[in-house]
Amino acid sequence: MGQLYTWDGGGGDNNWTTAANWDNAADEGYPNDNDDKAIFDGTSDNNCTFNSALTIGALLVESGYDGTITLVANMSVDKAGDYGGAITLEDADATLDMGGNDIDMDGSLTLTAGTLTLDGTLTQNTASTHLGGAAGVVNMATTGVTTGWDEIDMDGSWTCTGSPTIGCQRFRVSNSNWTAGSSTVKIEGGNYNVNSDAVLYNLQIDSGGNNKMDSDLNVANNLTITTGTLTTRNSGDTSDQDLTVGKTTTIGDGGAGGAD
Repeated sequence: MGQLYTWDGGGGDNNWTTAANWDNAADEGYPNDNDDKAIFDGTSDNNCTFNSALTIGALLVESGYDGTITLVANMSVDKAGDYGGAITLEDADATLDMGGNDIDMDGSLTLTAGTLTLDGTLTQNTASTHLGGAAGVVNMATTGVTTGWDEIDMDGSWTCTGSPTIGCQRFRVSNSNWTAGSSTVKIEGGNYNVNSDAVLYNLQIDSGGNNKMDSDLNVANNLTITTGTLTTRNSGDTSDQDLTVGKTTTIGDGGAGGAD
């Protein structure tokens, strides 16, 4: 049966693995199993250091927690238990800082509010999963990578510093909330429907599918089609969308471009 652990910061340090930092009526330990859900709800605003490579079932940061959770080891969030393998941030002043480490997860990552510092590899292992949120913030460094995501759909802000790689099947962010830096958006699988006004820096299509444009697409630097097709007209449209590429377009042996 799943266990709920609420961060109360009463252990005299900020370490995740200090049992006295957690309030759990049924167990005196700390979240370290795919049947365990870690909750930060404002019972304590103490910062937390995820100080050991562990697997948990879910991480929920509720409105009321204003601290920072910093990874100094890799985290796995596994759906095999009772809690679905999800991460949710709900407080605008809360931060999940990957600290250059990796998160491997099975559920969605929802940024209702709060900040994700993405400077490690964020891997999704399950189909039909979503990364994004209404008002959250993603700060992505050169060392940041996302891979395996079905959809990245961000209404909050996404800022890239340096040249990170954003891997997913579908990508949408509003240009007014988007800073591309020297990033690469990499379409990894399935079909990509362009439905945002974001100006991308690099776009790499490696999907094997037919990627159709719902709207104009502006790539400031390089467009690379390794496998799959980029079509400038979606099904049912009567005219092509505009495709603008600032520098080089490369089409590999398995790639193609055109219009329906």
